[in-house]
Amino acid sequence: MTARPALDRRTLAELSARIATARPEAIRAVVALIDRLPNRGDADALIAPMRPRLTMMRDLVRRPASLGRVLGHPVEDLLVSPDLWRRGSLSVPRSIMPIAISLAAEALPIATRRELHDRISGATMDDAACVGAVGAVLWPAASARFAELASGPLPAGLALPMREADLRGLLGALGETLRLAPDLAALLAANPRGSTAAWEHVEHGLRDAMSRAAALSPDCFARVGLILMRRFMATGPVVALLRDVAVQSTSGGAERRLAAALDSFLAELPEQLPDAAALALLPHQVQQHVIADAVATVDRATAEIGTWQAERRDNLREVQAHVTGVIRRRVPQCLASELLAPVARIQAEGLDRNGGPAGLEGLEAAARAVSAMAGSARRLAPSEELAIEIRRAVDTLAALAVSAPQGAPADRLGRTDLARLVEILAGPDQAERVLGTAA
Repeated sequence: MTARPALDRRTLAELSARIATARPEAIRAVVALIDRLPNRGDADALIAPMRPRLTMMRDLVRRPASLGRVLGHPVEDLLVSPDLWRRGSLSVPRSIMPIAISLAAEALPIATRRELHDRISGATMDDAACVGAVGAVLWPAASARFAELASGPLPAGLALPMREADLRGLLGALGETLRLAPDLAALLAANPRGSTAAWEHVEHGLRDAMSRAAALSPDCFARVGLILMRRFMATGPVVALLRDVAVQSTSGGAERRLAAALDSFLAELPEQLPDAAALALLPHQVQQHVIADAVATVDRATAEIGTWQAERRDNLREVQAHVTGVIRRRVPQCLASELLAPVARIQAEGLDRNGGPAGLEGLEAAARAVSAMAGSARRLAPSEELAIEIRRAVDTLAALAVSAPQGAPADRLGRTDLARLVEILAGPDQAERVLGTAA
C-alpha cells in the first residue's frame, strides 16, 4: 500500500490558523478525528495551537487513553511548549515527549505492550483506575529506562530534538520524577483540575508527595514542587508547605532548589495564563472558571512569594498586570458582542427557531461570566473602566426592560427576561434601583 504524502507546510499553516480561532465544538471534532488516526504524523502538529485551550476545556474534550498520555499524566504540569522552555528551567519541553514515549514503549516486552494497549482500548484519561493500572506497569519501566539513558549510550539513529546533553538531562529528570508517578497520579485523580476541594482535603497528600520527593533528591523536590505549584497554587498555601518540608528535609539542598522552582513558576506563568482571544472562544462558564483560577493563583502567589522573596515582586507585578489586562479586554468584548449585540438582534429579528430558551440561557451565561470576571478583577486591582462599562450595559438593558411590553411575543425578550440580565450584572439591590430609575 502506498503511504499517504505528508501534509505540506503551507497546508499545515492554513489548517493551524483556522483551528486557532475554532469554536469548542469544532475543536472537539478535530481532536476526535486526530485521536482516531493510527499514525498521527504531521496531523499531530495541528493540536499544538489548541493545547492551551484543551487544558482549559478538559471537561468538554475527553481524550482517549494511550500509552503516551498515561506516561505523561503524572508530569503533565511539568511540560511546557518548546518555545517557552529555557535551558536551566525545571520544566520539560513537550518536544521530547515523542522520543520519551517511544523509548518507554520499547522498554516493555512486546506481550506486555499488547496487554496494555488492550487494557486502555476504549478508555479515556478520566478513567483513573485504568490510568493507574496501566501506569503501574509503564511508569517504573520508563523511569528505569530514562535513568539508563541519562548516562548510558543513546539508541542508534535516534533523532535528537536538542543538544544531546540537554536531552540526557531531561530524560534523567523525567525518570527520577516518574519514580513518584503513582503518588502523583493518585493525588491528581483525587483532586482533578478545576475541583474546588478545600485546602485541608489536599494538604496531607501534598506534604507526603513532597517528603518523598525530598528523600530522592533536591532536584526531584524542586520539580515536584513546581508541578504542585502549577496545579494547587490557587487552592491554598502551597509555598508555605514546600518551605516547611524543605526545612525539615535531611537530604540538604531542598531550600535552595525551592528557589529554583519559584523562579521557573514565575518566569513561565504568564505564558500559561489565558489571553483574551483564547477566552473568547471558550464557553462562558469555562471562561468564568479560568479567570477565577488565574486570579486566585496570582493572588496566592503574591501573598506567599511576595512576602518571602522580595526580589521576585517585580515578576509578580508583571503577572498581575497580565491577568488584569486580559480581564479588562475580555469584559467589554463579552458585553458588546455576546450580550448587548445579541439582545439588540433578538429584539429586532426575534429568536430563531432553535433559539428559544437556549438563546436566553446563552445571554444569562454571558452576563454571569461578565459579572464573575469583573468580581475576580476587583481582587487584583479595582477598575473604574470596568465599572463604567458594566454600568452602561446595565442602563441599556434596564431601558429596554421598562419599555418592553409585559406580554412580549414568544420570540422576543420580555420585561422579565431583560430585568433578569440587569439583576445578574448589577446585583439584586442595585438592579431594583436602576430599573426603578429607568421607569
